[in-house]
Amino acid sequence: MEIPRSEYWRKAVHVSGLFFIPVLLWNREVFVGLLTTFLAFYLLVEFLAKRGKTVPFLSALTDNSKRDSERGRLSRGALFLVASGILTPYLFGPWAAAVGLSQIFAADVPSTLVGMKWGRRKLPHSPKKTWLGSSAYFATAFIVALFFVPPPQAAILAALGTVVESLPIPEADNLTVPFAVGLAAKFLL
Repeated sequence: MEIPRSEYWRKAVHVSGLFFIPVLLWNREVFVGLLTTFLAFYLLVEFLAKRGKTVPFLSALTDNSKRDSERGRLSRGALFLVASGILTPYLFGPWAAAVGLSQIFAADVPSTLVGMKWGRRKLPHSPKKTWLGSSAYFATAFIVALFFVPPPQAAILAALGTVVESLPIPEADNLTVPFAVGLAAKFLL
C-alpha cells in the first residue's frame, strides 16, 4: 500500500519529540514551557488558517501533517500529544513521564508505517490496526524502554504500550499510551 505523504510529515513531528526528552529529564518546567509554546503556535496557525492567512513554514508543516479526515479542524492527535506531555511529568514525575512519552514519540512511527505498508492481518479488536504494525510498535517500545529500565521492566512497559496503542480509539493513543506507560513506569521504577 502507498503511504500518504502526510503520514511521513506526521511521523517526523512525532519522532522529533525524542529530542526534548533530555530537557524533560533536566527540567520539567522548561519542558512543559516548550510544549505550551508549541501548543500556542499550533493554535495560532490554525486560527489564522481559518481566516485564510499563513505563517511561513509553520502553516506548511501543520497542513502537510494532517490526514484527510483532519482537514478543516484541529488535530486531536496533536492536542492529545501535547496534553500528555504537559500533564504526565506532573502526575508521574519526569522519569516515568519520559518513559511513556518516549514510547509514543518513537514507537508510533514504525507501528504506523510498517502497518500501512506491509500489514495485512488486522487485529480482531481494532480493524484499522495490524499485527505487523503492533509488532513493530512492541519492538521499538522495548528498545526505547531499555534506555530507562532493565529488560524485564522494558518488556512489561512495551507490552502495555502495545496493547493500549492497539485500542480502537482514533487519535487518542497520543494521550492513553503516555498515561498508561507513565503510570506503570512510576510503579516499576
